[in-house]
Amino acid sequence: MKISTKIMCCLFALTAFTALAKEGTGTGSSQNDASSISGSVVSTNNGNPGSELRNGDGNSTLALDPPVISGPLLGVCPGQTKTYNCTSVTNATTYTWVAPPNCTVVSGQGTTQVQVNFGPGFFQGYLRVTASNGSQNSPQVVVTVYSAPTAPLPIVGPATGACGGGTYTYSITGVNSAQSYTWAAPTGAVISTGAASGNPLTTSVLSVDITFPAGFHDGRITVCSSSGCNSSIIRAMNVRSVLVAPSPITGIQNGLCDISNVPYSVSPVAGATSYTWTISPPTGTTIHNNGNNAITVDFDQTFRTAWMTVTADNVCGHGDPRNRELNAWPGKPVIPSGPVGACNNDPQNSIAYYQIDPVFNTTYYRWFLPTGATLTNGLGTTDITVDFLGSVSGNVKVWAENSCGHGPAVLKAVTVNACRLANGDASVMQLTAYPNPATYQLTVSFTSEQSELYSIRMYDMTGRLVIDQSNQSSTGMNKQELNLQNISNGLYNLVVTRGEVTERLRVVVE
Repeated sequence: MKISTKIMCCLFALTAFTALAKEGTGTGSSQNDASSISGSVVSTNNGNPGSELRNGDGNSTLALDPPVISGPLLGVCPGQTKTYNCTSVTNATTYTWVAPPNCTVVSGQGTTQVQVNFGPGFFQGYLRVTASNGSQNSPQVVVTVYSAPTAPLPIVGPATGACGGGTYTYSITGVNSAQSYTWAAPTGAVISTGAASGNPLTTSVLSVDITFPAGFHDGRITVCSSSGCNSSIIRAMNVRSVLVAPSPITGIQNGLCDISNVPYSVSPVAGATSYTWTISPPTGTTIHNNGNNAITVDFDQTFRTAWMTVTADNVCGHGDPRNRELNAWPGKPVIPSGPVGACNNDPQNSIAYYQIDPVFNTTYYRWFLPTGATLTNGLGTTDITVDFLGSVSGNVKVWAENSCGHGPAVLKAVTVNACRLANGDASVMQLTAYPNPATYQLTVSFTSEQSELYSIRMYDMTGRLVIDQSNQSSTGMNKQELNLQNISNGLYNLVVTRGEVTERLRVVVE
């Protein structure tokens, strides 16, 4: 029952302080209507001596200086009577005090010192005073009185290295108006002062010993102060035994086939006395410089795949682990660059080129092509030439290999069909454009039965001419390269006129 009451007090105090923060804003007048007042000092003028105030008849009067209230503002319990003073104001002859609701000024009204009785159920409220001399009033001064004390300052004690089974001291600075403090620790822990023990534990002392249970990993210590009738908000501290996991491991992940002196590291962890590195399974691996945050590893030909783990250690043992997968085979290549469309009916325009970036510790690149396609150049390398004549649509796929195996494949889907014009008719001049989509350069290919003038124009979808070139064709296959460096991405109409023949293609710039 006592434990529940203390916890409820802490929660009740937190709610009250939140409500007070909302209530304590706003404006009011310098008149004696207490219901219109909120805030610390409320005035209709600037508070300087000699400022004008307006009476109800419109005449102006001079305001007195505001007094300053002193007295207990925290830990004031229902039923208590407390003394409050205000500073004496020049030319003032009387002082009007207004107590919080359900509270009473029992003596001293009209003077600079009063006794205030705080009635049953008091939790928090405003105490007000105004100085006057019959014709002049000061701004009304307001202070807030609480039944709860303030929260303790931050807890002092070990935040890490609180080992399971160990006992550690935690302390706070004393709080004015607090009669006791309620401590709570992680489940299974015991809080003691020498005279008492428990969890939670309410005590008047500022320092406690906490014994953590066997196997303790992490949790939270809390403390709140109590005035005897109400409690402050909670002060908390996160505490743990072992250290947190290190930063992500830096170093090579793939292609670790028969390679030595490979560096790995993590950032230093505060409070670490050493580091423990393991590789599971350890087959084919040798770790050097273990115990530090930076190591090197040798991998022989028997190594295939494993998990590397590192912990930052302290007096309590190994910290939380950081893991990384390691593989002997190469990593996954990037998606090949090259066209996503190809012609399969024209030997002059069925050629395409594909390329990937080199992959670490790779000895061979194995390519897979759609049915009917032929790899004509670049076998086993990062750059290949493919002939799609007679091919069907499919995937251009590649993976990287070394003597320990191959890594995952990456692919690009390629649509292969007979080259046709934009209107779907077969091309009289065997017109093609590649690569399509294109990025920096587009090659236009067409046949000519004789030497004659031709033009190549490209229009965007609004009809704006973006490229206009002309030349004299030669008999047979002709090729013209178009520079797309200054052409925006999008869909374009390519119009080729040769003599009396005009044909169109759709091309994509990306």
